[in-house]
Amino acid sequence: MKDKELFKQILGLSHPWEVSKVDLDIANEEVEIEIIYKSKKGFCPECEVEYDIYDHRENVVGGIWIHAK
Repeated sequence: MKDKELFKQILGLSHPWEVSKVDLDIANEEVEIEIIYKSKKGFCPECEVEYDIYDHRENVVGGIWIHAK
C-alpha cells in the first residue's frame, strides 16, 4: 500500500479529501502529512448548507473558516 493511501485510511478521509504528500523524518521522529480538498463545493460548518468555493488560500496552516452570509 502506498503512503498516501495508508494515511488516508488511518485518518478516515473520504472524497473530496485527499492526502497529497507524506514526508517522513526519521531523525526527528516526525511525519508531515499534507491534506487537500478536491472539490469546487463545500459545506458551511455553521449552517450545513452547500456553497460554491470561490475564494481560498493554499498552504494555510491552522486555516480559519469564515462564514460569509
